[in-house]
Amino acid sequence: MGHVLTLLRQQFYDNYKKMSKATLWNNILSDSQLEKYGLIPEEVYKNTTLSSDSFQTLQSFKLSPENSCEDDQHTSIDSALLKPNSDYAKKCTPKEYLKRFIFPILLPAMEAMLEQAKRSHCFEKKRFGFNGLDFLTFYLYKNNLYMKEDYDRKNIQHILNIPWVIEELKKHPRKPLPLSLQWTDEEAAIKLQSYWRGYLVRKIPEVCELRQWQMEWRRYNRLKANQLE
Repeated sequence: MGHVLTLLRQQFYDNYKKMSKATLWNNILSDSQLEKYGLIPEEVYKNTTLSSDSFQTLQSFKLSPENSCEDDQHTSIDSALLKPNSDYAKKCTPKEYLKRFIFPILLPAMEAMLEQAKRSHCFEKKRFGFNGLDFLTFYLYKNNLYMKEDYDRKNIQHILNIPWVIEELKKHPRKPLPLSLQWTDEEAAIKLQSYWRGYLVRKIPEVCELRQWQMEWRRYNRLKANQLE
């Protein structure tokens, strides 16, 4: 077993040294595998980690020297995250840009999306009305640290109230969701109970006779109205 782990460590370390020649996606996959099995030697880590009060979920991210910007290797994360279009962002590699400018915003949004999906019981049902993409869009719209604080933006309570979403839905309208996916469990229970109570009343013989008479009376009135025309 120890020999196998040694071979895996050597293989992953060799792949790590070749990552600069691979594509961005392969780099990300390689990093994921290295971190998953804990096979990255400590010497390839730099001292600066992505730690910030605003981005606590990213404290485990560490950047390697070969993928960092030469002029900004000792720049703290707070100063580096000023603007995505800063000089620092323009000099960084795509991989580091993802880790410093995209993931600190996207990962908390995805975490909030999973929490909302759990509250909506999405993991317990085959069909549900919760839309993860809509939630991500709305969350990022209201919690984008790179955007200036906007009073109108803060007061928006639903994705359908966002101005550009309204314009987009005018061009590409959506099909309405079935009511069964729009109702909460409490609302659905009220509907079912109401229908069941109505059924218990409608099956009473006297009520059935009255409803039959009403149906015949309406049919008679329609025929009479047609004759007069």
